[in-house]
Amino acid sequence: MKRIIAVLLCAMIAIGTVSVTVFADEDAPFTVSRAIGDYMVLQRDAEVKIWGWSDNKGEKISVTFKDNTVEGTVDENGEWLVKLPKMAADKNENTLTVTMGSYSETFEGILVGDVYLVGGQSNAEKTLSACGNIYSASYIQDIIDSTPNMVRYFYQTRGDAMAKPERMNEPQKDVVSASRKWKVENRAQALGFSAIGFFFAHKVAKEADVPVGMIMVASSGSPVSQLMSKEASDKANYKRYENNIPVSGMYNALMHPFINTSVKGMIYYQGESENWDAISNYGIYNTYVNTYVEDLREKMGQNFPFYYVQLSSHKLGEWTGIAEQRAVQFDGLSVIENSGMVVSMDQGFRPEKESDFAHPNNKEPVGERLAALALAREYGIGDESYVTSPIPLYAYKTDEGIVVKFTNVGDGLKVIGQHQELSGFKSIVNGAYRSLKATIISKDEVLVGDKRSAMQATGIGYGLELLAFADYPEGEGDLTYVANLGNSNDLPAPTFKLKKVYASLEDALATPTPTKAPTSAPVQTAVTEGQEHTDDATSKTWIIWTVAGAVAVVAVGVAAVVIIKKKKEK
Repeated sequence: MKRIIAVLLCAMIAIGTVSVTVFADEDAPFTVSRAIGDYMVLQRDAEVKIWGWSDNKGEKISVTFKDNTVEGTVDENGEWLVKLPKMAADKNENTLTVTMGSYSETFEGILVGDVYLVGGQSNAEKTLSACGNIYSASYIQDIIDSTPNMVRYFYQTRGDAMAKPERMNEPQKDVVSASRKWKVENRAQALGFSAIGFFFAHKVAKEADVPVGMIMVASSGSPVSQLMSKEASDKANYKRYENNIPVSGMYNALMHPFINTSVKGMIYYQGESENWDAISNYGIYNTYVNTYVEDLREKMGQNFPFYYVQLSSHKLGEWTGIAEQRAVQFDGLSVIENSGMVVSMDQGFRPEKESDFAHPNNKEPVGERLAALALAREYGIGDESYVTSPIPLYAYKTDEGIVVKFTNVGDGLKVIGQHQELSGFKSIVNGAYRSLKATIISKDEVLVGDKRSAMQATGIGYGLELLAFADYPEGEGDLTYVANLGNSNDLPAPTFKLKKVYASLEDALATPTPTKAPTSAPVQTAVTEGQEHTDDATSKTWIIWTVAGAVAVVAVGVAAVVIIKKKKEK
């Protein structure tokens, strides 16, 4: 092929000076990471990295996007990376071109907006199609049509890593499956993507009026040890190996190929795999997650916000550490910087309606709660005190009982669900739980128990039943599992344990509270697949037309040859 092209070019130049574009699909002098591709979303208001590899060490390479052209050089390791300057959001499709010498690759249909990672395990990865018939085809289509051409997906799975186990042994420099690429959203693509990611993306795109790109880095069944890098695993001393997945295996295969990607934030739904740690080593989970997040932020050079889901209610007799794990996750708000938590307890397992206790189907409220939190924090859309769950700040003793103070109450605390009686509170006395009656006494306070229980209590808890649920059991009946405190927007309070009850309000106000209201920290940003080859007949036709075209375009000037990599049909 090279010889034929050379002969043709010589013939064309002999005929006359010409300008011709030659399309080739082999012998490219560089490779672009598969994390970059047609129809992707680039992060707005941040330096955007475009990167890849080349054997031409020391060679210059340039990237052009919109009105910007930036140059870089292939380093001694055969790697190249350039940074596009910060750009405003753009809903129009644009073209990105990477050039080395006379060879270029062009990517089309690119938007500028906000990019989010979807991390965690199976409840993060659970697709819309796996939610049964809870969401009709027309309902999903209506949501898609409400934000046309605004949402893009990059989907990968645990199976992509396990298809070739060696992919999990070391950090992979590129996306491990050549078939994975950015996709323009349609109903088929949406049904195959994360349910919480779908609802999150559309609420953000619609209310912020900005394109949204979602990148899947979750892995069904994975403990944090598989999701974190080796450096993070070493730091946290978390070396859990199971299900033939090595420590850091899913980080190596699924996350590391995107480590240069500029993002707006991360949504995360995980913790079932560590539920027993909440019983044997209460709080260690937050150390793991905090180390995981800090390590990702350091490697990516971005202090992105981390929004996670507190686990839902679970079937009795299964995974009995889940309730304690929810309480641990609540404590994560005071451990993980620039984090936020949404509650899914009221959307958990329904014995009468669902067979899968571990993966509840109703993911729309969860995804939209994540989006509402992000919109309030990152976009200034919505008041956090209304769009997020009520959060306990501290508890103190009075002559009437224990008073628990809340924030994010909206217009005030209320009983949510079908039951009239507030339920779900327990005193903690030397580690033992005792159910107590509770009453809402003001816009942001609940009175729990009485004077005697206040004298005995060393802590106060809420929602600590495995099957804690605002509406369970349905209708009238046993209140054992009901935890039904919410705010004026019917958002449920989280499971929590306050390990200290202050002797008085004065003591509570004078002492750093055991929990803190989530605070917003500014996001600081740091600074394709192999193509199809034409068959012989196509190649011959191409040669004939190239020669004919050359004869037809004889012109005055110096012959210029631009080689552009042939791309697949869209």
